[in-house]
Amino acid sequence: PHVFAAPDDAARTPEQVLAKWDKLKDAEKDIDTAEQDIAAVPAALPALMRARKVQKRAGRHGFTWPDANAAWADVQEELAELREAMDAPQEHEQLAAEYGDALFALTNLGRLLDLEAEQSLTDATGRFAARLAKVERKLLAEGKTMESCSAQELLQAWDAAK
Repeated sequence: PHVFAAPDDAARTPEQVLAKWDKLKDAEKDIDTAEQDIAAVPAALPALMRARKVQKRAGRHGFTWPDANAAWADVQEELAELREAMDAPQEHEQLAAEYGDALFALTNLGRLLDLEAEQSLTDATGRFAARLAKVERKLLAEGKTMESCSAQELLQAWDAAK
């Protein structure tokens, strides 16, 4: 429709094209509210991908942070709440809820920075595994194993591997 639309109705930017597409798909699916739009996000998606899609759809309805700095403040608030939950004797479910809120806030920050949470986490995991292998090779060359080292020795080897 953005290609064959009347000249005054044509989308001129990629963002306008996507916005028109989203409106057409919503009309096709009979979606009128934010609740319906968010409920249409498949629950079977990987958690980070689903969180990003839910946040994006909430944003389409006006419910989003104005920028990454505001989202960063939310991340800090959620991390503080997680820290508080770690220090307070409470149910495991409450701690898990605060952890989930922190992950959700970080995912939203990534969305506003145009970063993909799934890819960022995959890349970070790869970097961790490569660095850990380097630490282990270094320790083995010194005649040590990771299990035989103290936490301090492991941290020193980790820092040296960076």
